[in-house]
Amino acid sequence: AGRHIQFGNQVSEDGGN
Repeated sequence: AGRHIQFGNQVSEDGGN
């Protein structure tokens, strides 16, 4: 984890969907 990926409305820490 490190970068933040914005997927729709939720922000995951490089490991979500």
